[in-house]
Amino acid sequence: MARGCHLRFVGTYIFLRDVHSAKVWSAGYQPSSVEADSYEVEYSEDRAEIVRRDGAIRTTLEVASRPRMTPKFAASRSRISATVPARSS
Repeated sequence: MARGCHLRFVGTYIFLRDVHSAKVWSAGYQPSSVEADSYEVEYSEDRAEIVRRDGAIRTTLEVASRPRMTPKFAASRSRISATVPARSS
C-alpha cells in the first residue's frame, strides 16, 4: 500500500471529470475533498440527496437505503444526474 493511503473511505464512489478543464471531483465531498462552488445535502430517514455545482456542471446524487436493517442485510441504491449547459458555437 502506498504511503499516506487511507482505507477510511471504503465503498462505492462516483467521480466526474470536466473534459474541457480536466478537473476531477466526486459526486459527494468525499473522497476527493474538492470544494464545490455550491453544495447542499438533505437527509431523511431513508435517503440522502447531495446537490453540488462545479463551474457550469450541476450534479444531484440521491442515495436511498433500507432503514432499520442490520448491516448484514443493508441495501442501498444510488442515482446521479448531471446538468451541463449547452455550448454556444
